Amino acid sequence: MEHDPTLRDADLDLLAAYLHGPDRPDELMMLSELDGFLAAIAIGPEPIDPKDWMPFIWDTEEPQFDDEAQSTAVFRAIASHFNDSIRALEAGVFEPILDIDTDEAPLPEGWAVGFMTGVGLRLPAWTRLLQSEEDEVLAYPILAFGYDEEGKPLLEIPKKDREFLRTDAPELIAQAVVDIADYWRQRNKPPPAGAIPVRTTPKIGRNDPCPCGSGRKYKKCCGA
Repeated sequence: MEHDPTLRDADLDLLAAYLHGPDRPDELMMLSELDGFLAAIAIGPEPIDPKDWMPFIWDTEEPQFDDEAQSTAVFRAIASHFNDSIRALEAGVFEPILDIDTDEAPLPEGWAVGFMTGVGLRLPAWTRLLQSEEDEVLAYPILAFGYDEEGKPLLEIPKKDREFLRTDAPELIAQAVVDIADYWRQRNKPPPAGAIPVRTTPKIGRNDPCPCGSGRKYKKCCGA
């Protein structure tokens, strides 16, 4: 059964009211940051149990609620939004929730911070993409608006170029999320039944000359 979009809107309204409430701690994620955070978890290279990522929404502090009803509603809304994101990605679409400036210009920085927080939960696994000379470009529309812990941009690009990217940030980030999801989907796909691993480099015998050029036998050099 398809998810009722009116329920989705109600969940987002409830989340926005809670996360942006005047009495909430500064460490609490805003809605845009939460959206980026959940997107990274939804498309990441490894599944993460909610009990491992949920505390980061509150900056690992115990969340504060007015009553049990509010607690139930907020957790339900977070789960609902996360599942909606997964359903959208399975259909090959995604719409990031970005903050908007007073002049209606998109402000993707908060979303990018949330996304990179999610990446950080499984950073060793993400390095396959982020350190790939061929594929790291998939994440550029997100990295362009991200900052490290010292407040330095993750990508060194001219300010003019960053502002140019900002104009189309909703579309660029949406496509980046879809492309990254497909990247991990393809690489995590199990090999066909009966497939035999193929060696891509020739096997070096222990008594063969070492390929490093030392002139010694492999077993006495790099093979040691």
